[in-house]
Amino acid sequence: MKKLIAAVALAVTMMSSSFAAQAETKIAVINIAEVFQQLPQRDALQKTLKDEFEVRVQEVRGLESEMQRLYEKREKDGELLGQQEVTKITRQLETMQAEYKLKRKNLEEDQRRRGAEEQQKLMVKVQNAIVEVSKSEGYDLVLPLDATAYAADSLDITKQVIQQVSKSK
Repeated sequence: MKKLIAAVALAVTMMSSSFAAQAETKIAVINIAEVFQQLPQRDALQKTLKDEFEVRVQEVRGLESEMQRLYEKREKDGELLGQQEVTKITRQLETMQAEYKLKRKNLEEDQRRRGAEEQQKLMVKVQNAIVEVSKSEGYDLVLPLDATAYAADSLDITKQVIQQVSKSK
């Protein structure tokens, strides 16, 4: 009987200390998607990437328009041109199409890669801002908003994180 009482007392003591620890845990939530949507650096990043790839985009568009011009010439003037000229234009079109596909594929891959690199840099800034806000506000745990079934608005630190990232341009 004494062992049972001791075991119950120990269990109650452990549970009460566990509840006390839980009561002291300060939790916050953050909407990561909203943070990325509202970052001022996002617009600058998009402009930087657009400028970086503008020459190559124009080159691909130029190939596209040249192929369209040759195709229309072949269709429109095909009967007036000799068979050799039509064959020559067809071969030019095939060569240009292969070049176009390769350049377009390489451009898209490079854009995707650079976009991911820049996104990663922004993610590091966001992560640092989350840590700074969490420490300054005394939060022990920060959860993504989409991982929670419900969270009161008072727990949301999204705006503070956006402000913090905005400061670290």
